[in-house]
Amino acid sequence: LIEAYQIKNLTTFVLYLTEQWKTLSKRSEYCNKGISRPTFECYYKLPGLISMRMFNYLDKDKNEHLSPKEFIEGMVALFADSIDVLINFVFEFYDFDNDGKISKDECEEKLKLL
Repeated sequence: LIEAYQIKNLTTFVLYLTEQWKTLSKRSEYCNKGISRPTFECYYKLPGLISMRMFNYLDKDKNEHLSPKEFIEGMVALFADSIDVLINFVFEFYDFDNDGKISKDECEEKLKLL
């Protein structure tokens, strides 16, 4: 994925993400402490449930804002990490009830909300 998205240098990508975090956290209600859900959703513009799910997945400590670590590690996993990390990310993203399984019924039920 690094090649597909032309990420030539992981250190540079992390610096870019750090600057993005700073910019977004300043716009957030948490002002310089984290990126809020509304700020994240305005910036990434993903369809309804997908946006909510992405934010929830990245918000590991469930405090309703993304710390620099949560944001940067999540974006690196999506765009610059190994295929194994990405596969795990996608699996966990679609495991809506966190039971270690993805069922057709579970996905159909949740995706109807889109």
